[in-house]
Amino acid sequence: MRSNSKCSSSSSSSSSSSCSKCSGHGGSVEVALVVVVVVVIVVVVVVVVVVVVVVVVVVIVVVVVIVVVGGGVIIIIIIIIIIIIITTTIIVIILYHLFQETC
Repeated sequence: MRSNSKCSSSSSSSSSSSCSKCSGHGGSVEVALVVVVVVVIVVVVVVVVVVVVVVVVVVIVVVVVIVVVGGGVIIIIIIIIIIIIITTTIIVIILYHLFQETC
């Protein structure tokens, strides 16, 4: 009886934080929703920052290549393709980890 006192229905109303470990109580659902929302917001911010950084790097690299090489279109296309592949891979990895955490 004493070992289950944390998760009994009588104490769940007075201290919902102590019942966050129990899957059957409403407190754990609220905690899970808050965690999911926070994780989604963090992932969106990280993805946006990564995309902005990659776009800035692409623009700088393209400008440098045009100035140095003098219009090497093939090199520019190859660099852009490589950066797109890297960015897509990073986003997929982040979303995969997010999916693993929420499930």
